[in-house]
Parts: sequence; C-alpha cells; structure tokens
Amino acid sequence: MMGEQKSEPELFNYAVNLEKRVRSNHPLRAVKAAIDFSFVREEVAHCYGKKGNESVAPEVILKMMFLLFFDDIKSERELMEVIGERLDYLWFLDYGLDQKIPDHSVLSKARKRWGQEVFVSLFSRVVHQWAASVVCRPILASRLEIPATGISELPPKWSSWRYFFHFVMRSSLYDSLVDLLS
Repeated sequence: MMGEQKSEPELFNYAVNLEKRVRSNHPLRAVKAAIDFSFVREEVAHCYGKKGNESVAPEVILKMMFLLFFDDIKSERELMEVIGERLDYLWFLDYGLDQKIPDHSVLSKARKRWGQEVFVSLFSRVVHQWAASVVCRPILASRLEIPATGISELPPKWSSWRYFFHFVMRSSLYDSLVDLLS
C-alpha cells in the first residue's frame, strides 16, 4: 500500500520552526521551489498494492534519492544517518524533528519495485524541471562545473554526476543540459 506524507502538528511543540531554520538563500529552497515532486505518486501507483503496510511516501523516497545525488553522498546508509542531523534535509523532506527516519533499505527496495525504466523517467523529469528553472540554473552549473574545454574534462570529484547523466540518463538530456549551461 502506497504511503502518504502527513504534515500533522506534533504533540509536543519544541518551538522549532524548520521553515525559519533554513536560510533564505539555501540551495534546497531553490530546488523545492522549482521542482514539484507530486508527479511521483501517480507514476509509481501501479507498483503498490491496496492493502498491507504503508510505505514511505514515494515523493519522499525520490527526494531522498535526489539528496544522494545533490550532495554527492556516498551511500544510502550515510544519507539516512545524516538526515536526522541536518535541519535543511528534514525541512526539504517535510519531516519533523521527532519523525522516524526510514531504514536505508527503503531506497533500494523502491528502486527495485519501481524498476529502472520508471526510476530513470522520474529522475529525468526532476532534472528537466530543475534545469528549466532560472532559479536553479546556477546551482546546476556550479555542481557540474563544466569547463570551457568541454564535458570530457569534468573533474573526478563529479564523476558520479557524469556517470549518472552520461550512462543512466538519456544522452540527449545530458547534451541538452550541457547546451543549456554553456
């Protein structure tokens, strides 16, 4: 059964407003403003049953995968450890301070359940929305660090970006992003 992200007020209020704790010029604010993750639910609905345990909301799963990519986090385990410590991540995921962070296996199970074709399609839509946004263009450009000599000269630090765009994403999307940022 597909879960749903609930934004209910917490029983005990610690007077911590995550909205106020994330600076106004934080890159994730720009991402959250530019990308509408709500399309995910409809795209993966066929992968979930109507009965059984509730999953983590699909849009949250994709946001977590996006964070792996966005901050070049090395593993899903590391991401899940870091989420609870970072107010910006909690805010981006619409989590509260006391909300339980899912196990790292949630991400690999979702990728397996959704399948590569659906996953690539979802991430492609996210990247298209992000790249199309004027607000996010400088973030993408700084992340890709595309040198004047061309895409083949990307620094090793961003090899995961290069791998993702070149081998996982359709090369036309990769080329269009390079053209957009050049």
